[in-house]
Amino acid sequence: MAKLGVVIPAYNSERFLADAIRSLQSQTFRDWKAVVVDDGSTDRSAAVAEETAAGEGRIALVRQDNRGVCAARNRGFEELGGSCEYVSFLDGDDLWLPDALERLLGASSTQGGVGAHGLFEYCDEGGVRLSPAPRELLGEDVYGYPLRPADGASWSLSRSALSAKGLVPLDPNQPTSLDGFLVSNCIQTPGLTLLRAEAFEKAGGFDPEFWPCEDWEFYQRLLSLGTLAFVPEVILRFRLHSRNVSSSGDRGENAIHRIRRRALSGHFGQERAQWTRSYLRREAWLKARNGLKWCVLGPLRGNWQRARAGWADLASGLSTWARRV
Repeated sequence: MAKLGVVIPAYNSERFLADAIRSLQSQTFRDWKAVVVDDGSTDRSAAVAEETAAGEGRIALVRQDNRGVCAARNRGFEELGGSCEYVSFLDGDDLWLPDALERLLGASSTQGGVGAHGLFEYCDEGGVRLSPAPRELLGEDVYGYPLRPADGASWSLSRSALSAKGLVPLDPNQPTSLDGFLVSNCIQTPGLTLLRAEAFEKAGGFDPEFWPCEDWEFYQRLLSLGTLAFVPEVILRFRLHSRNVSSSGDRGENAIHRIRRRALSGHFGQERAQWTRSYLRREAWLKARNGLKWCVLGPLRGNWQRARAGWADLASGLSTWARRV
């Protein structure tokens, strides 16, 4: 029985999958087993996994029809067969630093809770560290603002707790809790976390109904069971490439709204619902102010797309604020 199980979902990941697997094989912590789940790839992902893991008895490959990343992660956990105390999920285009699992396991073992999480930094398609990341690789919204901060570690460090007074910053020695995670995601990819397998199973796994925000939704359910220890050091490189730069658009916005409506319904307690409601009202007011700015700037700059987006955000923000969410 291995101490730790790793699931690597892969869909058309032939360019980067070997690097992800090698980053697992290079870990200083050695008591692990892994499952690569090929999610109906139409490229050589499965062959790459077999070639990279050749002679490595701890890595298994399973294939399934294309059902999405949530199903692939959940399938991988099932394939581990309850034989591991901890589980982690490494996307097929990300890279762990050599001591990632050792640091996460150490924090979780000493601090308790349902697991641990750490920081990430960006890298380019070749795996070379980017700090800061070039703006063109970060994507942008309709107003031209970057979709991601230029510095990944700073983004992960911006953890908060939600209270009656709003968001309160957390010290690095404090664990991450549900309060705060309801309104702000400080875990950008599942490879940043190491979870107690029992807690993952109790939380219910990843839900495809909330894609592309399925990880944020899952971690809310997980954190309702306990806290995550925090490792204030970079443990993972998040690869920026053409397939992960684009925005998820309306589907992402709809998923966020559904997740927040559940929190507002009192799913995680009435007090948390009230705190979330107060925070979202302030957020709606800021959205309306930004929309008003672009209602003016858009026409002045001849950018009617941003002007239309400004009117939409002004109306949406004021509507949310006025009805008190």
